[in-house]
Amino acid sequence: MARRQMDVEEKLLNAAKEEFLKKGYARVSLREVAEKAGTSTNAIYVRFHDKAGLFSALVQDPMADFISLYTKLRGDFMEEVSPDDRITIYGVGFYRQLMDFVYDNLDYFRILMDMSHGTEIEKFAGFLADKESEYLYKYFIRIFSELPEEFDATNLKLYAKGTIDSFFETLKLNISREKALQTAENLQIISEEGIRGLYTEISRK
Repeated sequence: MARRQMDVEEKLLNAAKEEFLKKGYARVSLREVAEKAGTSTNAIYVRFHDKAGLFSALVQDPMADFISLYTKLRGDFMEEVSPDDRITIYGVGFYRQLMDFVYDNLDYFRILMDMSHGTEIEKFAGFLADKESEYLYKYFIRIFSELPEEFDATNLKLYAKGTIDSFFETLKLNISREKALQTAENLQIISEEGIRGLYTEISRK
């Protein structure tokens, strides 16, 4: 019985993935998902409660794993940063490793970033931008010990948002993994140049 329930859940998630990829969140019908999975809408309600629950169940694991990878890479790098290290803002291959993970789970991230309008998960990139802003602030504190009173942290938030948005914009280009990884490397170079500009601004104050 437990095995049968798992089979139904797996079929529902596979059918939901197809439908969300094809139609986007707002236009997906639970009835059509159930039909594609060979079951009833009641099976969805029992297991996932509603469409939002079904969507969350579909993308929550790759989303959580991405956040864990991002946090680990950022955390490992921050442990190594010292006041003498004013050149590298990210660890080696930071964005490349993140992009590699995304392409290992490409369908889920396309659903998450491009098809998730109408759900709380569409705030995913915003959440990551906030985290990146926090790490940038910690980076500058580690380098300078304290920041000038006139330093505007809004610059960090805007910069972080632009960088994260640029990273995920790659998914809309429908390019190969190889090109995406190269784009990620280029983004890291551009990002580090931008952060150096902020560093120079702070140094003058």
